[in-house]
Amino acid sequence: MHPYAITVVIPTYRRRTVLRSALESVRNQSRQDLIAEVIVSANSDDTGSLDVAKEFSDLPVRHVFRDPPLDAGSHFHRLVREPATNWVACLGDDDMWGRYHLEKAARCLDAHPEAIAYVGQDVRVFDESRYAGGPAHAPINTHVVQGGLKTIDCWLFGCREMATASLTSTPFNMWALVGRTAAVSSAFAVFAEPDSGHDSDRFMFWELAKHGPIVIGREIDLFYRQHQANACAALLTADYDKHQRKAAEYTRRILDDAAARRIPVKEDWLAALRSLPEGHRRTSLERMIPGARGVPNGPADVWPAAAPMAAGY
Repeated sequence: MHPYAITVVIPTYRRRTVLRSALESVRNQSRQDLIAEVIVSANSDDTGSLDVAKEFSDLPVRHVFRDPPLDAGSHFHRLVREPATNWVACLGDDDMWGRYHLEKAARCLDAHPEAIAYVGQDVRVFDESRYAGGPAHAPINTHVVQGGLKTIDCWLFGCREMATASLTSTPFNMWALVGRTAAVSSAFAVFAEPDSGHDSDRFMFWELAKHGPIVIGREIDLFYRQHQANACAALLTADYDKHQRKAAEYTRRILDDAAARRIPVKEDWLAALRSLPEGHRRTSLERMIPGARGVPNGPADVWPAAAPMAAGY
């Protein structure tokens, strides 16, 4: 077995059309030898996903029905605990990988054997089309990573960089993640917490970084589909206030964890906020800190709005 043998996990729920394009992107990977198994996990009794999975007999697909169905977060957590390989790659049923995603992950992880995961950049794709829009996460991350370790074709994030990134935005897309199965399984436990918020992936990346450095790819590896049935959008719409409260909780937990690790989180966070263009700064504060709307424009006024979240540091 290849030292970077990877199990691909795809949670799905009644979306056979986009599931087909997700599996096509797995089939089109440049390094098929890296794929040990593809687990398509249907969180419903709809047989449509099984019909689609049968179309990909050239892939080592194992289709699983969840009976009874799980809530979305518990489904994610259960799924990443099932691979028999040391490495797992996550892909949403409504998203698509770029052709070289797994190849780049293996190359970067081989170059940085201390790393426990790789994550690439992503762009948006709208509805059922394959038209790519603008980068989803890169604008903020390009500011955060300036203090990180730079390499030829990637960055390396330790706890310090990931704390700042996770306090400033949802730093990366979980469906562009390839990681050690044990570390990913531990980090994904946040999704199974009661009332996990729509941006629990932000806290997940912080939890993952506590296991070891994460390689950040510079290139686009994921085409992330935005549509009305998007799970995160649906969760946020269902109970906006609850998810804002959870956003504040995640921020506090990251601050507590980072402070316990003696990371100069307040200084790093302030520097990251000050480096952002005004629009991104406002968006970051409004998402991470409920009630921060109307923050004055000047960089000197940024920290007073964030300071209540860091009381005692």
